[in-house]
Amino acid sequence: MLTSVLPANAYVDENHALTRLCKYESTNRPSEGINELWDTNASSRFVVKKPGTLKISWRKNAPAKTLYLEWYALPEDFTITQYREDGSEISAKPGETFELNQIYAIAEDARSLSISSAHNMDLCTAVVFGPNVLPKDYQAWQPTPKKLDYLIVATHPDDDVIFMGAIVPLYGAERGLQGTIVYTCTSNIRYRCNEALNGAWTMGLRNHPLFANFPDILPSKQSKWEFQFKVKALTKYYVRLFRQYQPEVVITHDTAGEYGHWQHINVSKAVCEAVSLAADASYDPDSAAQYGTFQVKKLYLHLYPEHRIQLDVWTPLQSFSGKNVVEIAREAFKCHLSQAKASHYHDDSKGVYSLSDYGLYFSSVGADTKGKNDMFEHIDPDLLNPNK
Repeated sequence: MLTSVLPANAYVDENHALTRLCKYESTNRPSEGINELWDTNASSRFVVKKPGTLKISWRKNAPAKTLYLEWYALPEDFTITQYREDGSEISAKPGETFELNQIYAIAEDARSLSISSAHNMDLCTAVVFGPNVLPKDYQAWQPTPKKLDYLIVATHPDDDVIFMGAIVPLYGAERGLQGTIVYTCTSNIRYRCNEALNGAWTMGLRNHPLFANFPDILPSKQSKWEFQFKVKALTKYYVRLFRQYQPEVVITHDTAGEYGHWQHINVSKAVCEAVSLAADASYDPDSAAQYGTFQVKKLYLHLYPEHRIQLDVWTPLQSFSGKNVVEIAREAFKCHLSQAKASHYHDDSKGVYSLSDYGLYFSSVGADTKGKNDMFEHIDPDLLNPNK
């Protein structure tokens, strides 16, 4: 049985969603908090308890064209069913489980739809849009490839831009290699996931990023909460990730954490350990049985002083209409609205904010040629999956 709630005018979506013309119903008892679904706040959430259904219906005069969903946590599975005014079924299709933010086309004769799952559904937003309108935090992402050419391991949303902002423009957008970003600390900062998606898209990424859901812990809170961010747990997570997605090249943080951030340091340590352990069948045998073992060919660390390479961040890029990496990173950082007052500065790409300086920490394919400055040197082209 469904509990019904009619949105009040105060919750009209700023992106012109048809909220006032819709009715929301849920199998939750009671449906307290269902208004979180149309309040435009990515940090708020409504959990439809398993097994459960969320139903949205709209008035006959509502020009419903698109369903927009923002997930607080990616769903295990769900089905979207659309109905005519008389209640007859139009279609029932499984939803995607790789995107945090999703859109679905609504049939011309549909007057309601349901979202159902045998599992909990943890949603930030569920709203209906009219024609020719898309929400501001939506991009048409491609699923994360099963096999990656490169993987950027960032601690927080925006670290990929501030410290490693050259990788996606140079190797993804310009050379067409298949890669993505994993954001490690996202469990308690869902609003920053939208900022991360916007920033990564601005840098040219088209494969959906990964979100690890470890907590963001301020340096002032380290002594109290560092047990939630141990190198051992991070290492196991990254080993599973490397085995699953098989990146040829991995890029991550400075061993000193750039400006000394303790979570950056732990991530760097864990990635360094995971690169070797991913090839060891005796480590985490469950993931070895599920995905097989895998040897990452090269690991680059930001600012690492040995076996250094320097990426070209000043030459105009054709794929960005002549903008260079520094200009692209500057635009991408503007997407991180919550960090606007932060003191991060990379306009000149110098010091700890250098976008060009990396060192080869590990290689199974030999040392880089001095002065060539190519992270994919010595990688067998047959192992790569460039966009054609």
